[in-house]
Amino acid sequence: MDYPEIPMPRENDRCIMTLAIQLQYRGEDLRSVNRCRISSCSIFLSDIASASGRTLDQTQGLQGIDYASSSTYDFPTECPSQRDWEVWRGFWSSYCLPDGTLPCSLGKWKNATHRQWEWFLYGFEGGHSAQIACDNLSGLFKSKERRKKIPPGSKNADILRSLRRVHSSLKCKCAYVHVYGHQDKHKTWDQMSILERLNYRCDELAKQAVKRGIHYSHITSPMTRQILPMESVAVFHGGQKIIGECGSEIRYQIGKVEARDFYINKLGWYAAVFDNVDWAARDKVLSRKPDMFRMWVVKQSSGFISSGKNMRRWFGSEHTQCPNCGKEDEDAQHLMHCPDPGRYALFREEVNKLTVWLEMNHTDPILAKIISRYVRSRGSTRLADFHDVPPEYYKFVYEQQLIGWDNFMLGIITSTLRPLQHGHLLGSSSLLTVDDWLTQLINKILHITHGQWIYRNIPKHHATLGMIRKTERRAMLLEIDRLTQLTPEDVPEDSKFLLEIDFSTLRYADTSTQNYWVHAVKAAVVAGSRRTFFQRRRRFPTSSGRRQQSSISPPIPYGSNDVRPAGSIVLGKHSRHSSGDILDGSNKRRKPD
Repeated sequence: MDYPEIPMPRENDRCIMTLAIQLQYRGEDLRSVNRCRISSCSIFLSDIASASGRTLDQTQGLQGIDYASSSTYDFPTECPSQRDWEVWRGFWSSYCLPDGTLPCSLGKWKNATHRQWEWFLYGFEGGHSAQIACDNLSGLFKSKERRKKIPPGSKNADILRSLRRVHSSLKCKCAYVHVYGHQDKHKTWDQMSILERLNYRCDELAKQAVKRGIHYSHITSPMTRQILPMESVAVFHGGQKIIGECGSEIRYQIGKVEARDFYINKLGWYAAVFDNVDWAARDKVLSRKPDMFRMWVVKQSSGFISSGKNMRRWFGSEHTQCPNCGKEDEDAQHLMHCPDPGRYALFREEVNKLTVWLEMNHTDPILAKIISRYVRSRGSTRLADFHDVPPEYYKFVYEQQLIGWDNFMLGIITSTLRPLQHGHLLGSSSLLTVDDWLTQLINKILHITHGQWIYRNIPKHHATLGMIRKTERRAMLLEIDRLTQLTPEDVPEDSKFLLEIDFSTLRYADTSTQNYWVHAVKAAVVAGSRRTFFQRRRRFPTSSGRRQQSSISPPIPYGSNDVRPAGSIVLGKHSRHSSGDILDGSNKRRKPD
């Protein structure tokens, strides 16, 4: 049969079915590719490629949605099945490179194409001008900037780099115009200007891209890792694109390696348990907390919190008991297991708030039930003992059980929780993403634990009613009782008024008044001892008429470890000054009498 041959529209163009045969597609798979090709109104590779010729056009039925591409040819009606679309996507995944680009970019247009482009921009020559419109003023101002270098810490740095590359490639003058969005709600299509129509069309394409991303996010394909147009370099880690500064991500990975070594070698974790934790979600929560809160979480997680047991080991403190229940050798684990009624009432109140939050934020009903019961158990019940758990939740239950309840209350959650909740959110009407949901959940759990720490510290460190202050007050009262046994002869004449106060009133005075009186009495006793010492020293003149420097040293101050009766003396080194010098308060030597 003689028929006219359709010329290739672009350089390096290929026929789609020829590519399928070369990739060893046969039988039913080849027919599936053909059905999807007809549904997409495509013949050549240029029919399904982008205008740049480097990547595939995502609007041409690649995601299993028939977009009814406009064509000057009449194609038969085809309704591909779900399997056909899977074969179609697999075909293009095997043909394209891992980053989604074509192995050989298409060149210039050689012949007319049957594909009817909705919008097409011809190349500008020097001296011409173009309009760039946007409904976002901030984005319009950013795109207007002509930067030679994008700072590494800039937000959306990948978009700014792409705009910079676009600016350098343009050979025309650009005018930046603001256009009001959503004009289709106020005007008919005929009343809208060309810029308003283009803005409306861009919004529709963006919505379709979001829907495709939601509905096909569970499909893992190398084509999902794509770079922006005109973006020459991109950095990916763990399948996620780093759009800002790489330093923070590198520091996070280095810290994760060090944490892995600590948890495995110091805390005795299994390597598989550590690797199954969603550390990224926990790091996202802690990055928004103050430094002191993060320090507290690290200390509590590692067991180096200021508990009674640690304070005795570090500083020799005598206060080793829990300030609430009185348990001796209080450690970090006791924080969430204290049987004090007040602590338990606070814990139960916070857990009730967590349960309400789970119900109000579109949590998977099974997960909400498991999490609420697990937190309420305070570690007394294992997750494996929950017999009414469906089989699809077994992996979550098993991995979280290995992590433990105490670690769960510090925001350490298994990564299997994320896909379970993500699948539920996709089927709900919630606008909450799984990342935001996990962030709020970990934040709620951390505040429950931190509330127990605050409750524990109030009765211990309160300014007037704390346990430490009460102990200091008891020691102060014992010191007052000891000083009240002094006689008037133990203090100088000008300080005897200190012993004439009402001691019953002093016992109930504030701490500052008691402390002032104790120090005043001690100072008076030391002053009296020194005065007695120097009076005795002046009674022993030498035979030459000069005052002999006494070999008697001043008495040991009152309150030292070597306690001696008032007025006793100790032999020591010779003094350079005479007793008269000291008594007169002068540093000059006195003339002989």
